[in-house]
Amino acid sequence: MAHMEKETGVTMTDRTFRNILDRMDYVYRRPKHDLTPLQDKEAKQHAEETLETLKKKPKAAKSTYSLWTKRL
Repeated sequence: MAHMEKETGVTMTDRTFRNILDRMDYVYRRPKHDLTPLQDKEAKQHAEETLETLKKKPKAAKSTYSLWTKRL
């Protein structure tokens, strides 16, 4: 908003600016940061394989033992 005001001399509220963009079918939001180029491809692949292996393991059975219900 400040840049537009400095360049054009036109002052408007954020809401007005968003309404104008909406009428023009534009979307105004912060960019999403993508760290994909910075990732180690081999380490990522290894982590994904490890995760898949862990997902396939059978879940441990729930214990029915309780200290609170045991008689002394």
